[in-house]
Amino acid sequence: YQSDFDENGLMYWIGTNGKTAGDWVNPAQYGLVTVTSSEGRNLPYGRLEDILSRENSALNCHTNDDPRAWFAIDLGVTILPNHYSLRHARGYGRSALRNWQLQGSKDGMNWSVLTDHVMDDSLGDPGSTASWPIPQDNVKDDGIRHIRIQQMGKNASGQTHYLSLSGFEIYGVVSSVCDDIVTSAKDVEAMLRKQRRALKQGLLKHIVPGARVVRGLDWKWQNQDSKMGVQGEGTV
Repeated sequence: YQSDFDENGLMYWIGTNGKTAGDWVNPAQYGLVTVTSSEGRNLPYGRLEDILSRENSALNCHTNDDPRAWFAIDLGVTILPNHYSLRHARGYGRSALRNWQLQGSKDGMNWSVLTDHVMDDSLGDPGSTASWPIPQDNVKDDGIRHIRIQQMGKNASGQTHYLSLSGFEIYGVVSSVCDDIVTSAKDVEAMLRKQRRALKQGLLKHIVPGARVVRGLDWKWQNQDSKMGVQGEGTV
């Protein structure tokens, strides 16, 4: 790492075919890496691959107002990361990240915390960028393949949890290349679908008058279920 979104990061290396191509292409558009999110495949604004954008102007890309919103990337390689960079999306500075974690995983299912940000105001205006070192004590010796930006609190507005990004880069030492990136991404999606099916099947067995209900994995309606300061609970 030398500077925000320089030409030394992994996303740039993949998008230029190891710096052999003249122009960078978004690796997620060509299946070289896979981006997933808490919203599934459809975001309220933007496309999943927009979080990797290196266009001159930031794009408008964000999740719904979800306290547990996240974006994840299957890098297609195993890396020992040491720095990463983010760029805030186009739109409003009030939606910039403040409380989040950068998490890493080998399998896309079991996650560990690489960096933990609490009231970090490094990102501000639309299109602003920032970079952070990754403490090496948090990186396992066998490296990681999956990266996740996990919302952990309210954004700069102090009121909402929109996760807004239009640029991501990661730096480090690549130790191996994976040849099953599509299969791995499908496995993670299949796991999420299985969880949702199990949840729905379980709900059907217990929907009776007076039953207590809580938000499910597919909740997309912000805080409409709030009452008297209690969120996410109710009765049938």
